[in-house]
Formats: sequence, structure tokens, C-alpha cells
Amino acid sequence: MQNPQKYETNKSIAKDAIELFVPKLLKSLRWKTNEIVLDYGSGAGSTGYDWILPKVEKCNSRMFSVDMSPEMLAYAMEHYPHERITYDCGNILDSTFPFEDLKFDKIISVNVLHFIRDIRKALAGFHKMLKSGGQLGFLLPLAGNTVTQTAKKLADSKTWNPYMRDYDNFYADWSLYPKGEERRGMHELLESSGFHVVELEVHQRDFHFDPIDTFLEFSLSVNPCVGNIPTNLHKLFKEDMRKIITRSAGIPVDSKAIDASSPLAWGVVTKGHSII
Repeated sequence: MQNPQKYETNKSIAKDAIELFVPKLLKSLRWKTNEIVLDYGSGAGSTGYDWILPKVEKCNSRMFSVDMSPEMLAYAMEHYPHERITYDCGNILDSTFPFEDLKFDKIISVNVLHFIRDIRKALAGFHKMLKSGGQLGFLLPLAGNTVTQTAKKLADSKTWNPYMRDYDNFYADWSLYPKGEERRGMHELLESSGFHVVELEVHQRDFHFDPIDTFLEFSLSVNPCVGNIPTNLHKLFKEDMRKIITRSAGIPVDSKAIDASSPLAWGVVTKGHSII
């Protein structure tokens, strides 16, 4: 995510999924006292603060929140400070990672894994950072979602490709499974990465955006390449985005509202023996 304020203002699509699935995710995890918990990809901070922190407090545990975006991290530290939360900047794919001296009881990653192109390297990193028997809980939209597919079309276009050449680094096509094969594909990925699947569900979620601008602004807030686009072209970029999503939905370009869909997956896995 690139714009924390814009994300927080227009996050209805993410908020809906979080409110529905994160409670199930948290309930499926084993919670003990005095644990060390990593919130990976903490973003603007609200999800960790509103959902994970209450569990951490109840168990007298500590929480470490990491995001690769300095802007998101600064926003989280300003708006969601807490004595039990330690914030830092980091990327699971980098050779160096904050808190390297710690082993975590559990890692929770909400709406992040779909931005990680090298998912096997990321899973290997999580595996290494977890204690024996530690758990990883996650929620993510799969690559077939409307936001991702719209951004991919923009990145492939002649107009916007010069500004979005890096998008392929964030386009996680590993999660673009054939329809009906999503759960099987993810199960095989997780088990072959040294984890035992405890819970894994895939759901098709439908969303209604009225006004349509809410969807456009949310899409902009999570587009990792927006910072490369000159400010004077932002309006044109948004207009082209509108054209793509309305054409895909089969509705007039000046429509006031739009329906979108997204395949979502959530799960909990336990660290097994490393085979990576």
C-alpha cells in the first residue's frame, strides 16, 4: 500500500473481508500467554490494532508489526501506538529483516501475500522465523480479483507501462489458480513449503461500490506503482482505470456504482519440518 490515508478512507472492500474472516482466523490459532506475535504487512496499522492487539493483550504477549512501506509505517506509528506494539520497516524477501534475533510463536499476515511474487521464498522466511510448532495465519485476495486484474491491464497498456514496469514484481500470479482449483493449489503450496494445514478456506466474495469512486480510490491506494506516475497524470490514470473496470463489468463508463468480485482465501498452518 502506498497511501495510508486514502486506504483508510476507502477500504470498504478490505474491511468487509477483514470483519468476516479475521475473527475466524484468530479463533483457529492457538493462543497462549507470553507469546511473541508478528503482524507482517501491518500497513496503516488499523487491522493489527483493532483485531490482533486485543488477543495479544489478553494473553500478556508482545506484538511486532512490520511493513515495507515507510509511509504506511509512519502512519501506523502516529495513529496506532501502543506499549505492546513495536513497529519497524522490513521485507520478508530481503536478506536482512528486523527482529532477526527473535523467534515468533505466530505470524499473522492480512491482505499482504498477494503482493509477494516469490511466495516460496516468503514462506521459507516465515518458516525460519517461527518457533517449533509455531503458526502462520493469513487472509488474502487471490490474483483473480478485480483490483489486481485492472492494475495488470493498466501495466500492460502502452500508456502506463513506462510507469508500471515494476508491477510484475508485485503481481503474484502464483495465486491465479483455475476456477475450482484454488484450495487444492494453495494446500499443495503450503504443505510442500514445510507447513501442516490446519484450516484453509476459499470463498468468492461479491462487493457493491456506490459511489464507484470508492473502488477507484481504494485501487489507487494499494497500487505499488502509483508513486512513479507524475501527479499531473493521476486524473487520466484514474479515468483509464474507470474505463477498464466498467468495460469489464459491462456497464456504461459513467455509471455511479459497480459490482466487483474477489476470490479470497484464509487459513492457518503449523510449522513442520523444513523441506526447503
